[in-house]
Amino acid sequence: MILDSGPVGAGLSREQRIRRHSEYQAIQSAGARVLTPHFIFVLAKRAAGAAEDVGPRLGLVVSRKIGNAVVRNRVKRLIRAAFRATRGQFGCRADVVVIARSPQQTWACSEVISEWRGAANRIMKLAERLGLARPA
Repeated sequence: MILDSGPVGAGLSREQRIRRHSEYQAIQSAGARVLTPHFIFVLAKRAAGAAEDVGPRLGLVVSRKIGNAVVRNRVKRLIRAAFRATRGQFGCRADVVVIARSPQQTWACSEVISEWRGAANRIMKLAERLGLARPA
C-alpha cells in the first residue's frame, strides 16, 4: 500500500532534506519565522558548504502533541507533498524547517497546500529580505 501522494520517485533526495540536528539548530536560531494557523515556517539562508543547485531544502518537526506515530507520519507525508507542490515560493538557496503547530484530525493535502499558498506572499517577502534567490 502506497501512502505518500505523488508519482513514484517524486520524493525528496538526500540533498533536498535537512538531516542533521546541528543544521536544525542553526536554522532555528538564525532563521526568520512565518506563522500560519497550523504551521510555523523557519527560513534561513543555506550554509556555505551545502549544495547550491538542489533548490530549497526541507526539514520537518512534528512533535508528540500532534498525535501518535501514525498521525505524525501522516502529517509528515502531507507536509512533504505540500512542499513539493509549493516549492517555488521558497528561495532556491533556502533551508526551510516546517513545524506542525496543532493537531487536526481531518487534514487533507489540498487543505495544507491552500494554507501554504495563503501564506505565500509573506514567505516570498521574507525570502527576498533574507537574500534568497528565487528561481526565474
